[in-house]
Amino acid sequence: MPIFKDNYFTNDTYALRKERLKILKNYIQDWAGPLSVPQSLVTWAENAYGEWEITLQKVEIRKEKRSQLYENLNETDETTFQFYLKCKRLLKSQFSNKEDILNHLGISGRFPRKRKKKIESVKKMLSAIEEDHELLSVEFTEKLQNLLTESENIYKKIQLLKEEKTLDPIEQYKEDAKKLRTLYSWALMRWEPNQPYLVQLGFAVKPSKDDLQKEEEEEDTDS
Repeated sequence: MPIFKDNYFTNDTYALRKERLKILKNYIQDWAGPLSVPQSLVTWAENAYGEWEITLQKVEIRKEKRSQLYENLNETDETTFQFYLKCKRLLKSQFSNKEDILNHLGISGRFPRKRKKKIESVKKMLSAIEEDHELLSVEFTEKLQNLLTESENIYKKIQLLKEEKTLDPIEQYKEDAKKLRTLYSWALMRWEPNQPYLVQLGFAVKPSKDDLQKEEEEEDTDS
């Protein structure tokens, strides 16, 4: 059985909150009667652990999905930009004495450092080639276009993921903290702060009998 160091619920880590709610779920029925806990609070105590666990799982799944998309984007961008640079080198070697063509292709200067500008450079080259198919072979043009499309599709997925409405764990965390504080106050109507059974409700047990004034100070700090 875990030993909780304090009852500052708003300082809980997500993992500690999970442990509090888990043990509370296991023992709430044992103490709901003796402590005369209201049914609404009992119902919350029975369900809070499962709901918190689901929320954390959703957050983790979203985090993993986002991480995978960024990894895919980095890999695809790298392939796209490397092939663009190959095309740029080929075109510059072919039209080294034709500054107007190099400018039209957007390859007279250095390749940008930021992704947005890099994408713009690739698009400018493809746009120029679209106007004059003789500038680059169909095979190379199609390959560059396909790579660019793949990069942009992954980027769009990332943007859509950012826009998705998801349950904010912070709001649930705060609401559960209020419920824990209420349940703790309810328990102290029957028990003293050094009651060993408090741990079965997810609370810290005081090493010695504290007075109500100290409990009130702790409550003010946690609110």
